Amino acid sequence: TNWHMGRLVLNAGYTYLQAREQNAQHDLPGRPRHALRLRAMLAAVQNGRLELRLRRDSPVWADFDARFRSPTGNEIDINYEQPLLRFLVFKCGVENVSNDRRSLEQPGDLRSLRGRAIRSELRLRF
Repeated sequence: TNWHMGRLVLNAGYTYLQAREQNAQHDLPGRPRHALRLRAMLAAVQNGRLELRLRRDSPVWADFDARFRSPTGNEIDINYEQPLLRFLVFKCGVENVSNDRRSLEQPGDLRSLRGRAIRSELRLRF
């Protein structure tokens, strides 16, 4: 769903999934029951854009025996884009701001392996 409010655009999505293994009567591994996606984009000065994204997945079973449960996955990204000249654009951002990621020491942790990433770039457009 999208909401346009002047210079602000909000986008939201929610998924509910109940995927069950019929014989054992428990949830299938690796499939979050709840998944939430939110994005807010704000138009900045001179065609710039500020974007905030949130992804949240509920805990999931990591195996078919329902012994290991993966924790809730949360990721927040912040990105900014600003045209400097007609052919030059500056971009910067922080992906996974909270650095919430998979713990290799915890059995059954299925969260993203991707850690925090800080990036910036200058893009030439022709």
